[in-house]
Amino acid sequence: VAGWQALQKKIRHYRPRTIAFLGIGAYRIASGDRVARIGPQETALAGASVWALPNPSGLNAHYQLPELIELYGGIRDANAPAAAVEEEQRSRSESVKTPASPAQKK
Repeated sequence: VAGWQALQKKIRHYRPRTIAFLGIGAYRIASGDRVARIGPQETALAGASVWALPNPSGLNAHYQLPELIELYGGIRDANAPAAAVEEEQRSRSESVKTPASPAQKK
């Protein structure tokens, strides 16, 4: 409870539009919402929209890179102008489909 209240105080101070919890388990414990799912949450926190996203750790085998890109891009897309979202989605889908050649990586 004290940690949740401290987090709310920081959110009120910094006033982000959106916050993300990395790891659904962490979000469920912190919020007390035992049935929360990955993605945007219905309840705001101190005025900020809330997202629960998969932990990006390489130890998390449940989500592969294309899924992580899609999920993490969703939070950005929710906060971006429509034209920028469309352009980034096009770019993201092309980069996932066509990985850089060894020469391009240098």
